[in-house]
Amino acid sequence: MRLSLTAVCLIMATGASAEWAPSLAKADAEARAKRRPVLIWVCAKDDPACARLEKEIWPVEPVKTRLRDFVAVKVELAALADAKTWEAVPRWKAQGEGAAAAPEVRILHPWGRELKRLPAELLKVPAEAGQALQAAFDDWEAVQGPIRADTTALDRALKSQDKDLMIECARKVIAHREPWTLPMLAACLYQPGVKIRETVIPELRRIDAEDGLQALLRWLKDQATTAGGDLAWREVEAANDPRTIPALKDNILNNSTQAVTRIRALGNFREKASIPFLIDLLPKVSATSRDPANPQVAANEAIQAEIASSLKKLTGQDLGTDHRKWKEWWKSMGPGFEFPK
Repeated sequence: MRLSLTAVCLIMATGASAEWAPSLAKADAEARAKRRPVLIWVCAKDDPACARLEKEIWPVEPVKTRLRDFVAVKVELAALADAKTWEAVPRWKAQGEGAAAAPEVRILHPWGRELKRLPAELLKVPAEAGQALQAAFDDWEAVQGPIRADTTALDRALKSQDKDLMIECARKVIAHREPWTLPMLAACLYQPGVKIRETVIPELRRIDAEDGLQALLRWLKDQATTAGGDLAWREVEAANDPRTIPALKDNILNNSTQAVTRIRALGNFREKASIPFLIDLLPKVSATSRDPANPQVAANEAIQAEIASSLKKLTGQDLGTDHRKWKEWWKSMGPGFEFPK
């Protein structure tokens, strides 16, 4: 059921900034699920204009019908600049910055980017308010229509198994830079052939940093050794997000090329547990052969060198790839270890 503005107003009529979080989070989830624009009504307690808007404008046609095009939520002017108000919806935190007025209507993209503001002057008469809301929604639809068409074309291409067509359609969807298309683009990663992955992987985080990173991590978990994995891990490394540490460590040696990238990424995070983890990797990649023509020898040497490099970066120590030296050093220094300044 759509979260109506009237219902939100009843829920949010009183309370401290942090207590707005449940309704904001609900509106955020609904807007993203339904891919509908968000309508934020900025109001003020005991303000006659706000009271009139709630009683004489919102419940009256054509405004009442037009409101159904949006996911609507109310925020009091006094709470707008409080960071606690936006803790549940970090994508919306920019709403707490800059000048604000009440009454005021803000139209947001479901992923948080502000699209338009409607000042009080447009909201005094139901007919004019309805026209303003209609125009805001028409602008939304004018942008979204071509995106839906290109996404539908990509869906057909994925079902056709035509690799060249997949790439062509994926590029069209990517060009829109629309966050809600990420699940469809992520589906391209599971298709056979590395070219479609090379097309999509570098773009996911650029479309949306958070959702793009999560899409990459899901695919890497499912398809850890698939061609294109190292490109994906380089994107994870570039994200420089400490939440990725568990994923970076999980089965880190299952692919030699990817292991180098993942070990390098671990060196970027000052997590104490990564030090013994990396030390313990050294004997696991010791070469069983010294034949320089054996590709595994070169791969293991590259991994060991990266382990040594990351350990040096984390600890300030330069003990090379000697596992015994690192083990002894950590045994004596580990309990009181502090990262170098």
